[in-house]
Amino acid sequence: MSSLIIAAGARLDAAGTRDAFGALSDDLVRAGYPPITVNFGDRDMTEEIHLFTTRYRQQATGSGAFGDVRTWDG
Repeated sequence: MSSLIIAAGARLDAAGTRDAFGALSDDLVRAGYPPITVNFGDRDMTEEIHLFTTRYRQQATGSGAFGDVRTWDG
């Protein structure tokens, strides 16, 4: 068990991320610093793609919601 603190409602579950932050937190504690507290987490790739594709639409020309055109070929 590492010294890493996961705040209520936060996630940190992508492959290897929790272990990496936990090891860094342990190093900091050994050096006399407070442990890392995660206030926000990360998303796995499936969730990230879903969020991206629901917010952006493919288009070759025109203007997007922010005055731009964004494309993604999946």
